[in-house]
Amino acid sequence: MNQRKISPESPISMSSSTPCQLCPALLPDQDLSAVSSHLLSAHPSDTFRCVACLGTVALFSSYTAARQHSVLVHQVSLDQAIQSSILLPRTLEAFLCKLCAEGRERIFLTEEAVQLHLGKHSLF
Repeated sequence: MNQRKISPESPISMSSSTPCQLCPALLPDQDLSAVSSHLLSAHPSDTFRCVACLGTVALFSSYTAARQHSVLVHQVSLDQAIQSSILLPRTLEAFLCKLCAEGRERIFLTEEAVQLHLGKHSLF
């Protein structure tokens, strides 16, 4: 019987990836530590931060994700308590591409970045 070994570098073992919501970087699906690491190194002042997490940094690209984290991880249900445990990014201004598939919308922090992205949707 002829068996074939597959190494970790083999294209067969490639995992899927998703673009960061704040930049074009591709992040591995279902790897929360990779996403957190990327947000911390590339977007520390552009993210929402959970101040209730002690000893670790919990960063999120949206308020909704930070709120969900507070409810699930810290079991906080009172909106006022949730709001006081989330540190806001340096600006709340962002551009959302509604041309991207539902659930895969992209967020852009600058007008130049969204214009570059929109050029990928159409040649016009």
